[in-house]
Amino acid sequence: IGAIVAKASPHDAGLLYDYGVHIGLAFQLKDDLLDVYGDPLTFGKKIGGDILANKKTFLLINALRKADVVQRAALERWITATDYDPDEKINFVKNIYDQLNLKTIAENLIEKYYLASLDLLSSVGAAEDRKKDLRCLSENLMYRQK
Repeated sequence: IGAIVAKASPHDAGLLYDYGVHIGLAFQLKDDLLDVYGDPLTFGKKIGGDILANKKTFLLINALRKADVVQRAALERWITATDYDPDEKINFVKNIYDQLNLKTIAENLIEKYYLASLDLLSSVGAAEDRKKDLRCLSENLMYRQK
């Protein structure tokens, strides 16, 4: 919508759309990571809420894909469990994520999407001062801790 209001060319509008997709993916991955690995005082909510809610995050989906038979069976038991200690579930699932190196994989993807978003933004044919706010938004999303 902003591209249309600013009378951007169709090419620039496409670049801005792709920018939004990439920065949105980076944001969601960062949100998934902060829910598991963030500092609860900084993050502003209890860590592990996505695990307790069995949300199909990047971390859980990839844990199920990459897990060996034993890990997958244990994850599935926790996902279907109805009576459990919340801290025990969070710690167990987080331990599986750690074993599978999912934090690093997600961090690398965040960096990839972030850099791609900046490349797309750089390709937009507008003056740099008009792109400054979007660049600032990208940086804030990339380095946020809450």
